[in-house]
Parts: sequence; structure tokens; C-alpha cells
Amino acid sequence: STGQFMLIVAGLTMVLTPGIAGAARKLGERIENRRASETDKEAAERYSDLEGHVVIAGFGRVGRMIASMLDKEGIPYLAIDRNPEIASEARRTGLPARFGDASRLEVLRAARVDHASALVITLGEEVATENLTKSMREAAPHVPLYVRARDTEQAERLENAGATAAVPETVEASLQL
Repeated sequence: STGQFMLIVAGLTMVLTPGIAGAARKLGERIENRRASETDKEAAERYSDLEGHVVIAGFGRVGRMIASMLDKEGIPYLAIDRNPEIASEARRTGLPARFGDASRLEVLRAARVDHASALVITLGEEVATENLTKSMREAAPHVPLYVRARDTEQAERLENAGATAAVPETVEASLQL
């Protein structure tokens, strides 16, 4: 009887887990979207006077390197990353960074990307990068778009989608050397 009970519990767990996981994912997205819209409003107020800055979409390794070069040249920038730890750590060290999903046009608008001198896209996801390039070209055709690409094929697709320049990671690594 104990073995039968354990089999029933294991079977129910296997049946219920996908449904519970899906519901949890939807709940998480709903909470994230609500929090993102609140932070978008706060950011719109905080950055309402930004102009001529560079917006860095993605503040990982490449985004930080670009920020470092911009700092050395005295060019103002605002970095956006969807990893809250990266964004808060950058703010703690005094860097102009904020938490948000840079692949969302509303987040970039809150960062006043339409008043920026350039947008640098260093997102790690190919599809998100290509979609953002297309939507930014339509939303702000006057803003130069500099995009990191995985390879030369993606670089070509990004330039066809409206990127001012697309730099493949292999070229970027060579430039670092």
C-alpha cells in the first residue's frame, strides 16, 4: 500500500508540474510587466532632460567595454540591462545604468532614445537583436544604430534591417587584441 501511494503521488506530480510551471511563468511575466511599467514611468521622469547621450542596450561584457570607452571620451550614456543584479551593481559603482528589458521599445523610449546621439545594441539573443533593430529603425530613423552580431551572416541581416553598422563578435575580439 505504501508503494501504491508513492506511485500515485509521483504520477500526480508528473501530471501537475507542467501546468503549475506554465501558470508560474505567466504570473512571473505579469508581475515583471507591471514592475517594468512602473519603472518606465519613474525612468521617464528621471531621464526627462537627457539629450545627445548614447543608449547601451545590454550591459554585459561588450556593453561595459563600450561604456568604458564612452567614459574616457566624456560622452554621456545610459545603459539598460534586464538582469537586476548587473543593473544594481553598475549603479552602486556610480555608472548610469538602469534595470529594464532593452528589447522593449517602451523601455528605450523612457531612456529618451529618440533624443540620443546613438543606440548601441549588445543583446545576447539573435532574434531580440534583429527585432529591436527593425523596430528602432521605424520608431527613430534618425538615431544611428550600432549592433553587435554573432557572425557575419547576422551582421548582414542586421544591416538590411536598418543597422548603421553591425560588428560580428569575431571582429570585435580582433579589435580588442
